[in-house]
Amino acid sequence: MNTDLMETNAERLPVDEHNIPESFEVRFIPQSDWKLKELLAFYLGGVGTGLYVISQFMNFTAGLVIGFILVVFGKNLAHLVSASRPTNAFRAFARPGTSWISRGVYFIIAFTIFGALDIASRAGWIEWGGTLGNLLSVLAFVSALLVMIYLGFLMAGARIIPLWHSPLIPAIFLSYSLAFGGALAAILYPISGIEYSIASITKLLLLTIASTLFLILVHLMVMKYSNKAAKRSAELLIRGNLRKIFVGGVLIVGLVIPLIITGLSQVAHSPTGAGTVIAGVLMLIGGFLFESSFLKAAIYTPLIDVE
Repeated sequence: MNTDLMETNAERLPVDEHNIPESFEVRFIPQSDWKLKELLAFYLGGVGTGLYVISQFMNFTAGLVIGFILVVFGKNLAHLVSASRPTNAFRAFARPGTSWISRGVYFIIAFTIFGALDIASRAGWIEWGGTLGNLLSVLAFVSALLVMIYLGFLMAGARIIPLWHSPLIPAIFLSYSLAFGGALAAILYPISGIEYSIASITKLLLLTIASTLFLILVHLMVMKYSNKAAKRSAELLIRGNLRKIFVGGVLIVGLVIPLIITGLSQVAHSPTGAGTVIAGVLMLIGGFLFESSFLKAAIYTPLIDVE
């Protein structure tokens, strides 16, 4: 190979100084696949399963039915509407061994079957006997938990989106779903006119609010010390365009204020129905804003991550 000829030809190549970039800029591209319809599906699934699980322990039949409807009809309808072609939804059955979307479909089917049988058994519509009835309740409980957390594992598996790619995400969705359940139960009990333990609901809210707030704050701290895309996502939530929604709506309105309400009632040993209802409403609003902001703040890892 004649290297002298190659060098000579290279020297003759025209050079336009205006086409040579002086620096490289890292572009942050937000995810745009999951929007309002997917948000509704995720939110209704968390609220519905959370209410179902809480209602099982509180023996609240109306809560079981409402939670079941929110998941089986609300969540699934939102997923079908969000699909570009509803017939493509059948592809979700194809890969349960490798896809959390496929696993989620089977978890929802299991919840639909066992949840319906559990409600029928508890309501006395079908006499199953004690052992079989208890087994159905356990299967419905387990399938509800799986529906709660599969979205978290789906997000955590997205390596290209650092805000989601964390082992804390499944725990956050589990804690938030249980908080949703307690919040909606606190609202439905007074409306239904059924006697209930205000102290038990208040303790449940206090525990789930505190755990959810703790997990979210830890996750944000981890993101601040991660790569550039993760830092950018955390900045959007804390100081950027989403700060009013996240800091004001999610943290303060949706978690801190309900935590203060329930905490003070526990310290004073005087929980009230009005206080739990207010805390429940604020938590449901804050939870919706949380999932919305977590979708909007999700940023893909740049192809070139420059320090």
